[in-house]
Amino acid sequence: MLASVWERVKNVSFVLALRRRRYYRWFANVNSYEFPFYGVFKSVEEAARAAPPSRPVGHDLAEMAAQRADEMSRMATSDYPMVYWLAPLIKGGRVVFDFGGHLGTKYRAFSKYLQYDSDLRWVICDLPAVVSAGQRLCNERGETQPEYTTNFNEANGADVFIASGVLQFVERPLWEMLSDLRVAPAHVLVNKVSCRDGGRLVTLQNAKAAFVPYQILDWSAFVDGMASIGYRLIDEWPVLDRSCVVPFHSEVNGRHVGAYFRRAGEGEVSS
Repeated sequence: MLASVWERVKNVSFVLALRRRRYYRWFANVNSYEFPFYGVFKSVEEAARAAPPSRPVGHDLAEMAAQRADEMSRMATSDYPMVYWLAPLIKGGRVVFDFGGHLGTKYRAFSKYLQYDSDLRWVICDLPAVVSAGQRLCNERGETQPEYTTNFNEANGADVFIASGVLQFVERPLWEMLSDLRVAPAHVLVNKVSCRDGGRLVTLQNAKAAFVPYQILDWSAFVDGMASIGYRLIDEWPVLDRSCVVPFHSEVNGRHVGAYFRRAGEGEVSS
């Protein structure tokens, strides 16, 4: 009896191991916009070490800067709450610091719904390869906005801070980065934040041009971290146009959210 049970267990384990190997081979070579995930790791470094050798690791690549720019310049369902809150916040010579703003994709997508005053400054902070591509695009179009930088400290004194679809790729917690600024932004809007109910996890994403470590944050810890530096959660919304399913790891149970935080002492902005 026990021998029979043990044989069944071994067979199940063998089949599962075979499925995992097959999935890894597919993950290593698939070239689509599905952006699948592989594995659960304790750290960003461990996830990077697990990346297949079939393509590079990381975002700071010209190929990563170029891909999906047109798609990301279109409005997604989860962008509408961002536009709703941004509309009154950008009036009257404001400075928007767009962390991970790519080539200006949200600046251009939102322009169809927001009125950009002539004295609005929209500053995008991203990696060198992305900033170079963004500046080149503005030069080709003869545009003076948005501006580009690789220096996070330029968020100092900004009126509005936005981060859409980037925080899962940034190892240092946002509240720690904001706490280093002499004058933190009054308003913080985050969107497409990968999170779960439970401790932070790291997986690996096939982002077509490269493999990238992908964090799944603890949402309660994120809200508490923002509160610890004086930000109150004003609004939160689900992001239904993204998923975070890691095959063979049902414990991840990830989702994506967006939220608006307002610094303590700042009043509501009238529309």
